[in-house]
Parts: sequence; C-alpha cells; structure tokens
Amino acid sequence: MRQADGSRLVSGLLRPDEVERRNGVALHKDEAYATVAGPVAKELGRVPAEGDAVRITLEVAGEDPRDVLLTVVELDGLRVDSVHVRTRLPPSDGWRTSQGTAEQDS
Repeated sequence: MRQADGSRLVSGLLRPDEVERRNGVALHKDEAYATVAGPVAKELGRVPAEGDAVRITLEVAGEDPRDVLLTVVELDGLRVDSVHVRTRLPPSDGWRTSQGTAEQDS
C-alpha cells in the first residue's frame, strides 16, 4: 500500500521479487531471501521485533547505490506480518537499528 510520502507498506510474506514487481523496489537480488523480512532479520542478526528498523544499501547494476529503510510494523507471533519500505532517504542521515524504534543518531 502506497503511503502519502511515497513509501510502501508491504506484507512481510512477500518475496523480494514480488515487492519489486508490485512496488518497484529491488531488495538484494543477489541474496536468496524467502520473504521481504529476510533482509531485516539478516541485518539484525536475530528475529525482528515490532518497530525494528534497518537501513540497507542496494547495489543495482547500472544504477547508483540507494538506501532503503525497512521497518517492522506488525508481527504475528514471531512472523513479520508487515514492513514499511522507505526509499526516499536523505544521504547518510544516521539511521541505526534499534529494537522497538528506528532512532536517528544526533
């Protein structure tokens, strides 16, 4: 679901290729993630919690690298139910991973 700011709210069950096809956001084509939640869990090194956010840099052949902020919006037990995908980020705006919230460095 497209948000007013151009970001997307997507099902955590979508495969990365489905996210790209439906929303135009390519998530780690070189990695074999089963769902969009995969890159979040990999970056965190643990099972995600609601509010966890990770910033990943996408390297797409023929394009400049771009950052994507993935935020876990809702869980169903331990399964990531929905993820907020934000692609329009200021360069190096200091986002860091934090359980329960996406915090910005001062």
